[in-house]
Amino acid sequence: MEKVDRSVEKALLLEIKRKNSIAFITEFQRDHRGWMQRLANAYKERGRFGIHLFSIADHYSDMEDKEVALFASLMLAENDSLLLQQQELYNIIGDSPYKNFLCNRRFVELSRGDSQKKLIPKSWTQYHELSNIFSIIYDICAEFGCMEAYIHDYLRNHPYTDPFLALADTFKYAKVTKRKYKLNFLLLILAGTDGMGMGKWHFDGYKLLCPEGKEIIEFLELWFPDFWECGLTFDKAVEAMGLQEPTDLYYAFRGFEALKKVNAVEVRQYCRRYSKHYNDRNLSRLYDLKNMQPKIFFEIK
Repeated sequence: MEKVDRSVEKALLLEIKRKNSIAFITEFQRDHRGWMQRLANAYKERGRFGIHLFSIADHYSDMEDKEVALFASLMLAENDSLLLQQQELYNIIGDSPYKNFLCNRRFVELSRGDSQKKLIPKSWTQYHELSNIFSIIYDICAEFGCMEAYIHDYLRNHPYTDPFLALADTFKYAKVTKRKYKLNFLLLILAGTDGMGMGKWHFDGYKLLCPEGKEIIEFLELWFPDFWECGLTFDKAVEAMGLQEPTDLYYAFRGFEALKKVNAVEVRQYCRRYSKHYNDRNLSRLYDLKNMQPKIFFEIK
């Protein structure tokens, strides 16, 4: 009987802990959720936090050229050499990447002879890997007319998938690092209608996925430290944060990382004060949080 009582007691304590945690997260939406949402929205605005992985598409005005440039930039790395890599990629695909580079199959030159082992500067991407991306796009465009038509056809034949999974399946043989992250950004730009979005692709029920990677889980645990102990899944914990879209947690993470570079001291102070309030779980003290909001350095020129 004692073992049973302890089991019931443990389950009851877990339920209390879960309710207290959810209550804190819910009540705190006035301040912290709003701050997180502003971070997410700001990161999705083109150029707000410096050079973007896919900003090479800004070189072009024609939508087909932009699309080719976006897919080519899947091979770029997100690091301090991104600007140099984008410039080199621009030199490779030229002023009219769709007509002159893709349709005329000039990308084949990248996988011939000694050139196939050549690296895009400051990266591990070899020219033959870049050629493989173009080859996939060329084959799709030759059969379907455009990438969007292919994705629509794919979704008709795979009704339980979404555009993200369709792209992931399409490029499963291509050496694209951080596939979930990059394909999320790519879909955001191609299908979105504001911020970075070009509105080129149109999907009913368009959906992005929130990548459940180590960095994202650590970011979630920063604001919801014991969500595992409370019996919540990753998706449920993200939902509890109350952002506009589940993927906004990911974009808030990217904005947060950029914000730390702008002013690491104030960000650390905010995290410490938030952690103290979270650990106290005293909802009567939440009025103090009105004076706790950090500056959001979105206005930096």
